[in-house]
Amino acid sequence: MILIIIVLNNNNKGKENALKTIKDNNRSKKAATTIPTPNNHERVNINDFMNTYRSSIPEEFRINLYKRIMHGFDYADIPKKIIDETKANRAEFLAHENLLYKCAELNNLGIEYEKKGNIKMAIQAYEENIELGYPATHSYDRLIVLYRKEKDYENEKRILKSAIDLFSKENDMRAQNAIDNNIEYVEEIQNAYLENKAYYNFSQKFNRNMYIYNPHNITKYKDRLNKVEQLITKN
Repeated sequence: MILIIIVLNNNNKGKENALKTIKDNNRSKKAATTIPTPNNHERVNINDFMNTYRSSIPEEFRINLYKRIMHGFDYADIPKKIIDETKANRAEFLAHENLLYKCAELNNLGIEYEKKGNIKMAIQAYEENIELGYPATHSYDRLIVLYRKEKDYENEKRILKSAIDLFSKENDMRAQNAIDNNIEYVEEIQNAYLENKAYYNFSQKFNRNMYIYNPHNITKYKDRLNKVEQLITKN
């Protein structure tokens, strides 16, 4: 049985990527308990930890743990700071997954109600959906259509403003992520962001055009908002 300790590297601007290896000379089953755990570290079984938190582990640590598994290591002493970050990442991922599932469920419910001609219940399902705050367009798009058919212009206006606010924030995040991951295209991404247009480039790896920045279409909501405000003024 082999034990490793992951320690902080203070000489690399706080990046926690230094590894110190400790081997149990006897390779006994007691290795996990006979070797003291350093302060502010937590001892984990590498396979169990990876199986539970794989995609939530900070990338450089995840790569190092993969390498350690390949070299036969069983345990690792990981800084509690990294443990906490990993658990927080996992909790955020699960919350996002649950929100996505609920969003899809309510979208499907609204679609079924529309098919049955029950517009009132469809609107209720879509309204409940947008209260989740998940950046998916279907409920917004259906509500503005249904409220227009009902000539309920005030509610249509409310939904349009909500859509513009939510998807503008989502576009801000997408633009920043695109710049962070493609700094060589920062000017092109900024221009695409300002014009509310997608930007893509040819990928040698995949041998096809790949989206680098793909925003929500805010322009259509703004144009429709102008129209519905004119309808409100006329009435």
